[in-house]
Amino acid sequence: MVGDNPFHGISHLSQERSRIRGDMPTSPEYAAKLVTIAVGNGANGFMFSVSDTTLSILKVLNENGVAERLDLYGIVPYAYEYVRTAPQKGRCPRISQNSR
Repeated sequence: MVGDNPFHGISHLSQERSRIRGDMPTSPEYAAKLVTIAVGNGANGFMFSVSDTTLSILKVLNENGVAERLDLYGIVPYAYEYVRTAPQKGRCPRISQNSR
């Protein structure tokens, strides 16, 4: 099983590694190449969160004929994406007592 966390800068093994990597973008082609190598070494599943990044990777895997050899496990919704962009969008306003 291959997961998409590294392609989003997430490392459950090392917070330091995750911080160093930060929001460094991963090209879909590079990520698809890593998944293809994993498939060549026996992986048969890909667990992913629904995001533009992962959908781009899946598109490349599909174009290369690799996606058809994988069992796909989508995780919906992808809360990390919403949480990560919340500071950029601003917080949700509170509902005042008068507006209820």
